[in-house]
Amino acid sequence: MHLTGSGVQAAFSGSPNPLTFGNVSVGASASDTITVANTGTATLVIDSVRIVSGEYLVTPSGSRTIGAGSNAKFAVVFSPTSIGTQNGGVVFFDNAPSSPHSVSVSGTGVSSTLSVNFSLSGGWDMVSLPVRNPTPGNAPLQIFPTGIASGYVWGWNGSSYAQVYSLANMQGYWNKFPATPNPHPESATGTRDILDTLAIGTGGWRMIGTLSDPIPISAVTSVPPGLLNGAIWWGWNGSSYQQTTTLSLGHGYWVKVGTTTSGILIFTNASPLAPSKPEAGGKEVSELLNSVTITDSRGVSQTLYFGADAKNEIAVEKYAMPPLPPVGAFDARFETVEGGSLAQTHAVRMKEELEFPVKIQSDAYPLTVSWKINKGTSSYELTDGLGSRVFRPREMSNTGSMQIMNSGLNKFTIRL
Repeated sequence: MHLTGSGVQAAFSGSPNPLTFGNVSVGASASDTITVANTGTATLVIDSVRIVSGEYLVTPSGSRTIGAGSNAKFAVVFSPTSIGTQNGGVVFFDNAPSSPHSVSVSGTGVSSTLSVNFSLSGGWDMVSLPVRNPTPGNAPLQIFPTGIASGYVWGWNGSSYAQVYSLANMQGYWNKFPATPNPHPESATGTRDILDTLAIGTGGWRMIGTLSDPIPISAVTSVPPGLLNGAIWWGWNGSSYQQTTTLSLGHGYWVKVGTTTSGILIFTNASPLAPSKPEAGGKEVSELLNSVTITDSRGVSQTLYFGADAKNEIAVEKYAMPPLPPVGAFDARFETVEGGSLAQTHAVRMKEELEFPVKIQSDAYPLTVSWKINKGTSSYELTDGLGSRVFRPREMSNTGSMQIMNSGLNKFTIRL
């Protein structure tokens, strides 16, 4: 007896191949689809789909099955970050013979000029270059024509501020603007910056810029990985420092890089925006500690937190503050060896007297110092730290306030 038959197996066919996008403006995106057909007699099982080239994105990229005689579509997005032809490929890992299978993709990034609008604060603000290849140039007065400084901004050299006369992408700076209007409208013309990098040296505070679109801090990664593990980003809210989870175009930010090795920070606008509430580790200090708020005569204020951390719930290191802003900008902080902090804690039972010095930078006196002491906490008093030469110690209980009239006093002490 002579028997004949044919095997049962899947067969892969991807089209079009190649997939061509043509010209796409740098900073923009274009999308198209690849159709995968199963021309075999068994189920086609696609284990994974990978992209060759960072300029392209494919979805879905996970496992998928396609029945015999059926097809499925895969979306491909081309987002050029530079001018020129960008070749790549979509690779399918499946159970058909000759796997993996590839579909070639190509597209050309072309120059595109755009104008972006953003707002900055009247007075001092942290700024950055919001576009690449700015028109007419990258001098501070060309980007920020209403800046008060004579053609320069203040950058950070790793230990102090220095005048900078040419702006660079991904660097942050201080600039000063007229007090009104506030907020202060600005615009810039150039190429959209959607993917950029910043080389960093050893650890410490870095003043950093951002891209042409708002991005979450989760969109910033590093090589080698881990340079920003648990890092807290600080922005300027128009009057004082505040923690942030979103980086906005045209603004500058502080972040402390905790490493002894050099590396690269990578910024991309491909991630969705993160929640607005900063995640500082442990419980929020505002929930657990007492507070003291320093307000100057313009109404600018900063709230600091202090008290006993009975259960060791507060990650105080996450509240370390950036370097002081330029003279004339308001600041209030607990004075520490590392430079300053938004919060300080102590043990529940103290055998010795403890003091938390508070440092103030302001040119608008008198200052109002107000406090809120939680029930059942330790006893505190407010002193001038000068042996009562400026004011007598004040007991801090429940809620209360006092004024500091002497503009020569830029520090006081909370004593336990």
